[in-house]
Amino acid sequence: MNLVDYTFLMENLMGLVAQIPERRRETFTKSRFDGLSVKEIAQDMEVSPKTVENQITLALKFIKSNLAVENNQVN
Repeated sequence: MNLVDYTFLMENLMGLVAQIPERRRETFTKSRFDGLSVKEIAQDMEVSPKTVENQITLALKFIKSNLAVENNQVN
């Protein structure tokens, strides 16, 4: 992957992350960008660890399905 591909991918990823509902986005970014554990996120957000896991899973499914759609539109 070259720099142009990486930049394009990151722009698309950040655009999709911005579309995720606020609390789900917060959970996702704390996990993937800030490197917090599920337990740490749950304590910080005052929710159960299972809720954190579910929100991360839903965020990943949204990103994966929409990146696939965008990739097919580009090709």
